[in-house]
Amino acid sequence: MPETFNQRLAVGYTTVTAVRETATKLIVAKKLNPDDAQNVQNQADTARAGLDVARDMFKATPVAADNKLTSVTTALRALQTYLASKQ
Repeated sequence: MPETFNQRLAVGYTTVTAVRETATKLIVAKKLNPDDAQNVQNQADTARAGLDVARDMFKATPVAADNKLTSVTTALRALQTYLASKQ
């Protein structure tokens, strides 16, 4: 289980990649329609941007960065749950 901010951030980036790969597999398997797949990709883009923001703000405001990271990872978990329901 990741404990430090940087460990949790790395898991966040890995999760974005996993979400993208899962969406691609689901669209190939015709379990996700193109519009939904694009929406998933857009949400992955937003999550990636949020992770970048959290990373950049960590030195100046670590508590705010931690809160940002928590909110992004929560959204990513929800996205993973949604994709799992499509498998």
